[in-house]
Amino acid sequence: MSICGIGIDHIDIAKFKSVLEKRRERFIKRIFTEKERELAGQKNFLMTLAGRYVSKEAVFKALSPAKNSGISWKDIEVLNEESGTPIVTLYGKALELFNEKNMKKIFISISHTNTCAFAMVVVEKD
Repeated sequence: MSICGIGIDHIDIAKFKSVLEKRRERFIKRIFTEKERELAGQKNFLMTLAGRYVSKEAVFKALSPAKNSGISWKDIEVLNEESGTPIVTLYGKALELFNEKNMKKIFISISHTNTCAFAMVVVEKD
């Protein structure tokens, strides 16, 4: 196995909060899957969604799609295993690209401070 993609992203929590305050329902429904929205309702809503948002950005960067790839926000879903470990599931165009590039595994780490959310993604292929 070899590394074929790396993605890193972060966001200021205050900035993310202001976006949510302006366009909350529309933004949340456009960006997050139903399961991600359910997860956010069970935990610290703001931090959970901020972490998922930067995770999706980091996955997108690691996949390195062409400009007009057609990948939507909901093609990338970030949930947690029972242990709490974050896990990425791809759908639609993101999954097609993953398979076309013979990618095999996605590793993800999400972290938060009081002011920022961060995510790092590494993608492996054969």
